[in-house]
Amino acid sequence: MRPSRKTLKNLLSSAVPNLGSANKNEKQFPRIVVLINWENMGDFVLFTAVIREIKLNYPESKLLVVAQKENRELADHCPYVEKWIWIKGHKKTKPGMGHGTQTSYLRRFIVTYLLLLIHGRRKIDLLFGPDWLLVRNREQFTSNLLFKKANRNSKEMKKTASKNVGLFNDQSHQVTRMLSVLSMFGMKVRSDEIENWTSLLVHKSNSDLKKSQHFKSPKILISLGAGQMRRNWPIENVKLLVKAITAQYPNSEVAVLGPKSLGTLVTIEAFPDSANVRNLIGKTDLSRVASLMLDSDLLISNDSGLVHIAASLKLPCVVISAHPLNGDPWHLHSPYRYHPWKTEYRVIQPHALIGECQGSCQAIIPHCIKTISVAEVIEACNCLLTRNLS
Repeated sequence: MRPSRKTLKNLLSSAVPNLGSANKNEKQFPRIVVLINWENMGDFVLFTAVIREIKLNYPESKLLVVAQKENRELADHCPYVEKWIWIKGHKKTKPGMGHGTQTSYLRRFIVTYLLLLIHGRRKIDLLFGPDWLLVRNREQFTSNLLFKKANRNSKEMKKTASKNVGLFNDQSHQVTRMLSVLSMFGMKVRSDEIENWTSLLVHKSNSDLKKSQHFKSPKILISLGAGQMRRNWPIENVKLLVKAITAQYPNSEVAVLGPKSLGTLVTIEAFPDSANVRNLIGKTDLSRVASLMLDSDLLISNDSGLVHIAASLKLPCVVISAHPLNGDPWHLHSPYRYHPWKTEYRVIQPHALIGECQGSCQAIIPHCIKTISVAEVIEACNCLLTRNLS
């Protein structure tokens, strides 16, 4: 008789060494706390709130964080983490794409486990993650192998999560949603602010910078690229947008940003350097981007990670989203779940799903997002600029 799938899973689990040991003589606070976040840049920025709140709950514990090495620049000056463990999140980037194809879940799982076995030295007493995005009930947080092999009090944690399961808020912004997970496990959440760790400099507020600026000469950043091709507003539209901005604000300064992979002949020809426009595609690291944001009045962007970096610096944002107004409001691409956090913003969305799309845009290339007009984006820009610079 062949063993059942459940039996094989249990045998495999029992053969895998624990990442921590349940020593009853240990002190009450955990020796090592681990957070796992395998997500892309935008999600990582939102996750900064979780990292801070975990450290405030366990100030005497050593905090380890496993994250994509592509996000390393974002953590240069983080004050909360004793050790970062970086893993490869994507394959090589192809021309015209914001980033390469994501590595498989299984690969990231195995690499994470082995690195924790090495760096944790079997002293990990608490572990959270990696499933922050697609979890819809508390069982998914407590049933994964990493959770079972690391948490010395996993049974007590499961009881606490079961008792407080009503605190888990799946239908909310990603920041409050992730923090509600901590509440579900009995931790205190003192703040829902996200943070920016790209520079040692004390960030001046954008409101202070704007006091010396004139309404007719705004500094505007335009970001190209997004995680999937379908979330990219066509370059032709962005070109028309730049033309409209410089016509309406003749003294404006526009900088076009994007990863090196987008520095193609098309974008070079679309955004030539001029008195008003600078093409910075592939010419800036994240620290430089943060510096530009601090000296700017507005970011116009696809739904991408730079939106959340801008929000962490309180820079107003206009987001061009591929998720239609009649799509699933809590889809992973929905602005309800991922709008810029705690800064002024406008989100421009397609009015309706088109073709065979259901729930959200499901095309491979730009599709629903193509129905967004330049006029809609300009109107949103004017609204924020008038409000902040007048």
